[in-house]
Amino acid sequence: MYSPSDKKPGEKDFKHSVFDSGMSKDPQAYFDTFLVLERMDIIDPTKIKGGGKVFGELASNDDSSEMHANPGGQTYNSLLRHASEPNDPLKALVRGVYRITFTSFRGGVTGSYIATIGTNIPGVVVASSLEELHKLVNK
Repeated sequence: MYSPSDKKPGEKDFKHSVFDSGMSKDPQAYFDTFLVLERMDIIDPTKIKGGGKVFGELASNDDSSEMHANPGGQTYNSLLRHASEPNDPLKALVRGVYRITFTSFRGGVTGSYIATIGTNIPGVVVASSLEELHKLVNK
């Protein structure tokens, strides 16, 4: 996840309804990004749309020197990697619902960001809402 972003999303990318209007206001504004990967307590696929609670945090990242610096020169952009740890039930990636939170570490969010999600786990479905995830999983 990095900010500011001058990239435009593709046709199949998730995009908030105010993305276009927000991008045109100040494309050079930026903020300190923060990422969190959490496992939800939703196990039964038929109950996805009802939501759930966070079972536990798997990983988080605030500042990464691997990412480009922001226009102010600070390495406040975020890179999060998580590898399953099968011997640790709290860190293992198992069948279930996970949430990735994209936010700011500090208040005063101004500007845009771009976030890319990737995985090498077969069968992973990504959705921007629980309702959409429910439809994708329970076809």
